[in-house]
Formats: sequence, structure tokens, C-alpha cells
Amino acid sequence: RKFDRIIGNPPWITRKDISRGQKERADRHRAESMRLGIWAGGSTFATQNNLASLFAAVATRDYTLPDSQWKVGYVLPWSALRSETWKGFRSGQWNDSSSGAHDEWGVDLSEPPWDLRQVSPRPFPQSDACVVFGQEPRAGSQSNALSNVWESWNVQSDHAIEAWDDIKPTTTRELTPGAVSEASPYLDSVKNGATIFPAVLVRVDMETLQSGGHGRLRFDTMMPRNAKAPWRNVSPLSVTVEEECVRQVVFSSDIAPFHRFRESLALMPPDSALTSDQFERGIAPYALFSRVWNQIDQLWQEHRGPNSPQTLLQRINHLGSLVAQIGSSDGHRVVYPKSGSWFFGVAVHCNLVVDNTCYYINIASSQEANYLCAIFGADVLQVAFRNTRSSDRDFHTYPLRAVPIPIFDDQNSLHTELAELGQLATGIAERASIYGTTARTRNAVRDALRQDGIMHEINHRAQALLPTYSGQS
Repeated sequence: RKFDRIIGNPPWITRKDISRGQKERADRHRAESMRLGIWAGGSTFATQNNLASLFAAVATRDYTLPDSQWKVGYVLPWSALRSETWKGFRSGQWNDSSSGAHDEWGVDLSEPPWDLRQVSPRPFPQSDACVVFGQEPRAGSQSNALSNVWESWNVQSDHAIEAWDDIKPTTTRELTPGAVSEASPYLDSVKNGATIFPAVLVRVDMETLQSGGHGRLRFDTMMPRNAKAPWRNVSPLSVTVEEECVRQVVFSSDIAPFHRFRESLALMPPDSALTSDQFERGIAPYALFSRVWNQIDQLWQEHRGPNSPQTLLQRINHLGSLVAQIGSSDGHRVVYPKSGSWFFGVAVHCNLVVDNTCYYINIASSQEANYLCAIFGADVLQVAFRNTRSSDRDFHTYPLRAVPIPIFDDQNSLHTELAELGQLATGIAERASIYGTTARTRNAVRDALRQDGIMHEINHRAQALLPTYSGQS
């Protein structure tokens, strides 16, 4: 049968979640998605393709009644609005080659989708949700891409299920800009940090750290509470190495807006070894470290996965992410977390190594670093920053791809005022940090910035600088 109305909630299953025993199903998913032009290939996106996109496209193609002005609506993961893996789906242009004719077939997706991120409790615990609508293309039109305006729902309830009549009076629905797309000049300078992993091999348990005398440090390696197999089965090591082979590292769990509130250390090859053509010769002058590194590299090779790099150094320095951070003695790094509910930045010295749970931008002056931190942390820009994400959690480089933060100009009074406010906010953040859990500390800092009134001043200037991207968070 064919229908003029279809409402669906297809299964949200990514390719990486399809078990090896269902290889045939996974191959069918890939083949049919490719026929329809909604498959995102490459090593970055292939495993993230979602079965929901194929389900919605095939249901629309096979079960809508032609020439009936049909309409469809599907509840989908929020990533459908932003993720690169849904780009082909959002185009509305689906190539139906099932008959061998390779005919283009599509859908009009121009009706604003529903953004359900502000619905509480969340409809689906595993991910934020959205609703995408489609209708039969108008005469003479093959398709229309997904609307760039979203209808944002704000629903706050104490119960997971309530009657619509009960919740309707407190529900608000507002049309908001969706995927803005003007890049910042800072985008070209953003880098992801190094992969400081696994913790049980390289991270320092700070409670065990002590001087070993004669320029040495003694400590145990760290076993995180959330460590997963196989590394949770490896016992922490007792280590003594030269001081030069232990570096300060910035993890996302160490930072709050404007402040790095927790110190972390990790075993790290000295700069001379990282820049040497022969790594073993580079670490040879550090006899203690050389023995320890060979030991942990052996443990890495014994426990690594089949697709992991062969050596521990290759893992940590993936795509040159560690080497790219060495050799600087002056300047600052503005660091922001790769994922989270809020976007923010913190300025650190450039000799700190940044982990891959963060991104960073090298900045020459503290004034420019404070300027960027003020913009990143502004409440009025959070909606714009969150709307750039490709999922309900991950920022990556998307905020800088889609919010045109201008390069700092010390002759621009708005820029210098934001820099001054960023510097003041840093002091407030340092005093407000409670050194508890990461979430509690970040909340305490945000509360302090608002109560002090400095966030109001930052918001005022951020709104003047980027008026199109400002709104209530």
C-alpha cells in the first residue's frame, strides 16, 4: 500500500554498532545508501553512517502515494541536522538506481525541522533528537534541501510522559537560525591535541608524585576509574625518570571557563628525541627514561588493538600532533574542550602539551588570548556555538567554521575591551574554582562570572561584535 502521510521513528543504529555477525546487513546498508546518494564514505565518516537515514529515505521512496501532496515526518538523532554523515540526506536529492535507470528522486525538506535539544526530560536518553519533515516536491522541482531555519522547542517537565493539554501552556516554540556557515579567520590555526593514551602507561598519578633526587621524579602511573579493557587489566607502574621527561598536559577534564584548575602530568619523550631522525638515539642520554619507555612500549604492543599504531610513540604523535606542539617557549595557547554542553576557552602557556580531548590555537600575546577566551565563553553566543555541532556533544572545529570571530585588532576598542574583560574574568574564575568534579567546578565558575556582573559586560560587547550570532542561551 501507498500513503499520503507517513510518521516514523526509525532505528538509530550507526554502522559501527552493527555487530560483526551482521556483516551482510551492514553491507546491504552501505550498498543501498550509496545507491540513494546518502552514504558518507572515507575513514572519518564511514562508521558513523546511521541506519535511520536509509530507513527514512527508503520508506519515503517506497510508501508515499504519487501526486497526493504527500507529507512525511521522522524522529531522528539530532546529528541529522548537522553531521557530515547526513549531508546527502539533507540535500533531498536521492538517486534511485534500484531499477538501473539512475533516476534522481527527491523530497522537499524545506519545512523547518524541530530542534528538541531543549526538551526535558530528553525523549531519548542516548542522544538529543529532532524531527525532520518532507513533502512531495512542487511541480517542476525535484527536491529542496533541509531548511536552514529550525523550530526550537523548549519543554520543561517533571515527568517523562504527560498529556499535551497539560504541557502545552509552558511549551515555547521559536524559529531560530540553524547551521550558520561563515568561518572565522582563526579556523586555519586550530589544531587537535596529542593522544596521551593509555593513561596506565603514560599519565602520572599526582598523589604519588615525589622527588627522586638528582633531577629525578618518582611516581606511579595512573589507572582511571573509567578505564576499559584491555588497559584496565594492566597494573600501574612505579616509575623513576629524569625531570625533563615529564611534561604538563592539558586534558579537557582539567579546564573551566578562563581557568585551568587541575594540574596533570605525563611521561613524554624529550624534545630532542621527538625531533631526531633516530628516536632511540634521541632518548639514549636519558637512561632512566629510556628503560621505562622501552618497557611501556612493549606493554603497548602486547595489548594494542589490531588496527592501532604499532608503537606507543606513533599512537601519541598521531598525525604529528605531539611534534606540532614542541619548540615554543613564548606565547600562549587558547584551549577549548572537544565536546561538552558549553563552549569556552582557557589560556595556558605554550610549553604545555594539549591532549586530544581539546583543541588549541597558538596565540602570541596574552591580550589576544584573553580576547578569544571572552568570546568563547560569552553566554549570548552559546546557542550559535551549539548549533554548529555535528552531534549533541562534539564541537571539534565547527564553532570556528561557522561563527566568524574576527582576528584580534589592538586598535579596535571593542576588541581591547573584551580582552580586558577576559583578563578580569580569569581572576574571578581562579577564585571561584572549587577543585571538585569537573562539572561542579565549571558550574561554580559560570555562576561566579554572572553574579559578579562581568558576564553581562562580556555579553554586551560580544553582542555588538557578532550581532547576528547572539541570542539567549
